Amino acid sequence: MANSCISSGDCCPDKILSLLRSRQKLERDQGLRIVDKLLKMSTEECNSHDPVLVEQCCRALLDVQHLLIDNLRQVVDSEEDMAIHQDNGMDNDDGGCVGLWEAKQGCLSASLTIILRTIDTTSEPIRHFFQNLQELTLRLICDQDVRVRLLAGDIMGALSKQLGPQVFESCRETIQDLITSELRCILSAGDEQITLNRDIAVLNMETDSPASSPVLPDQGELISNSYCPSSDIPVASFDKITVFEASPKGVRSSKLETLLKCLVSIVNAIGPQFKIYVDKTFIETILITLQHPNRFVREAGFSLSSVLLDAGCIDFELFGAAFADKLSNGLSDLCSQTRIAAAIATRKHILAVNVSDREKFFDILLPRLCLCRYFMADTKFLLYSQESWRLIVNNDGPQLVEKYIDNVVNYYLEATLSENHAVREAACACIAELSRKINPVVVGRFIPRLLDALKRSFHDERWHVRDSACLGCGNFIMNFPEECKPEREALMALFSENLGFPISIVRQGAAASIANTIRAYGSEVVPGIMERIVYGLESVRRQLPDACSGLTSLTISPETRYSYPPGPWAQFIPYARPSQPWEFGDG
Repeated sequence: MANSCISSGDCCPDKILSLLRSRQKLERDQGLRIVDKLLKMSTEECNSHDPVLVEQCCRALLDVQHLLIDNLRQVVDSEEDMAIHQDNGMDNDDGGCVGLWEAKQGCLSASLTIILRTIDTTSEPIRHFFQNLQELTLRLICDQDVRVRLLAGDIMGALSKQLGPQVFESCRETIQDLITSELRCILSAGDEQITLNRDIAVLNMETDSPASSPVLPDQGELISNSYCPSSDIPVASFDKITVFEASPKGVRSSKLETLLKCLVSIVNAIGPQFKIYVDKTFIETILITLQHPNRFVREAGFSLSSVLLDAGCIDFELFGAAFADKLSNGLSDLCSQTRIAAAIATRKHILAVNVSDREKFFDILLPRLCLCRYFMADTKFLLYSQESWRLIVNNDGPQLVEKYIDNVVNYYLEATLSENHAVREAACACIAELSRKINPVVVGRFIPRLLDALKRSFHDERWHVRDSACLGCGNFIMNFPEECKPEREALMALFSENLGFPISIVRQGAAASIANTIRAYGSEVVPGIMERIVYGLESVRRQLPDACSGLTSLTISPETRYSYPPGPWAQFIPYARPSQPWEFGDG
């Protein structure tokens, strides 16, 4: 049985190392499987194992550990020597020392496997292996290759799980210095200094609303008034960049992302014991990363915040308001992955606070949580937001919205001006929801402003937004017929315009809104609507047989309406062509 698992030929340390260093992934995976078999043979007690083979496996495993350390040290030293003698750094995979990433990845993967499968950490060989590995991992945590950096972070977390907080204690200063160094590099993009201006938007796709556009504040305003920061980390704002740029030109960010992910692994391993390291400087650093122009860094920062909240390492009296402010920015982020990370952190932030103290964060978080329930560009985020809403507000959602109605309405109106069409659509859906679920007395004073926003959205370049605005107006007419009466003719003209829209879903929405208008005003509007219906049906006769030749079919189902990423970078379906007579008849 033992011989069927591993052969004596597999116990050759040099062969294992050769496989782990291979440029071929299949061979590296084969080396990892052999290491896993050696660990299984040396750690599990089984009477059917051949004692000679077990002893051979144990010796081979010790030799492999020595070879892994020696090889990693040799590779790291050689890269550092090459970097010293090169005039220009190697920032790509075009040969040179960067070509050794396969060897580093293979050795680190095998080392991680050994750490995770080790049961007895008290033996001298294992402790010596862990100690040397920690030293080398700390040197590789800022490697040029992202795969190596991520593995180094996982190893730091695994070592922390095995040995406890002493691992982070020994490298805490180094990691913090590395993060600080990466943040300081933000101030300089090549040879050009980035102006310290908190009014510059982080991304050119962010909404114009100050409440929903993550900007880097002045250092004195970074934290709430109850806390005065004292860190020397510089804070800067950034020129506008696109969401798919890794970072502004000349500014490093990928290493900062992996450093934050390393901290995530360490906090997950240590748990509540990490709280002793969460001081003012640490919190201040996290808050800066939550406003970084690179979306991957922001996502990693929110993930770190989430695990810190989960471990109970955040002092809400000192930092609760500051985190709530940055979470509100995250919930308005244009990148759905960042929104998801912020949503996870927001749920943990609110649920970790006593029920009696939660409402002090609702003025900025509640409107964003409410709108996120309709952010349909990412189904995972949509479902998670709806579940978070149920957990946080219980059955008191309408009452809480009424209590913070001014904040809610202001945020909805700002969201209708967002540069992300999915946010604009969600805002229109939320405005429509106010007319259905909130006390009419509370909503009544906002109706003119809300209707103006919906009418403006009728002319949006995206049909998703136009459809949502049309349905929202229909809801307002049905629930507030008297208040909407002055706008009835203008809205009916907009409904009629959408009846001939080239996309069928928009025509259906217009028909539903006209039906709501009849429900609200009855015989007052029926003659005019019947006149439009007769004209539309008769117009089908004027449809030329070849008028639709060469036109792209614009019949879109609700399931495929979000088959492309949201935002101004998306390739949306054009509809800027005259409506065909048959389309108005269909409507």
